[in-house]
Amino acid sequence: MIRIDQVGEKVTEVSLFMNDVVVGNLNREDPECTPEERYKRFQIADKIEKAPEEGVSLDIDEIGIIKKVAGKNPSPMVVGRVWEFLENSIAEKAAKKA
Repeated sequence: MIRIDQVGEKVTEVSLFMNDVVVGNLNREDPECTPEERYKRFQIADKIEKAPEEGVSLDIDEIGIIKKVAGKNPSPMVVGRVWEFLENSIAEKAAKKA
């Protein structure tokens, strides 16, 4: 198991598979991607890959990039799983603040 905290507070456990899917999507070739966007995608993927057991915090912009990149994946299952995971993480954080 690798632990990732997409929303900056409580660590959420996810399987290594989700980590691989997110990093794989960030590393996917995209001819429309500018050099700046490629570098930002590298930074996010590197941050996730180097995450310690206690997790990594991703800001809302990084989450948006992950969702945008995952949305270009031809598999609806991949898109759905990544988006659901991120949305559930955001909802959990919001519920705890209430």
